[in-house]
Amino acid sequence: MRITRGNEARRRDFMQAVQHEHREVVEAIAARDPAAARHHATRHILSGEQRLVEGGVIPAQRRTRSTKEKP
Repeated sequence: MRITRGNEARRRDFMQAVQHEHREVVEAIAARDPAAARHHATRHILSGEQRLVEGGVIPAQRRTRSTKEKP
């Protein structure tokens, strides 16, 4: 949490994106739509990783498919 908050503190657009993503997840949960909640939560995690890369906090990496995922 400390790392991501520090990254957001340096870029206002990052903070705004995180707040928007959180709102989407909460709204999907409130609507009792688990598929939408899962979609928005997954997109939030992936977007967060990209923000950390853009902020220079972590190196860009090629994501590989988990062995649990189906092709």
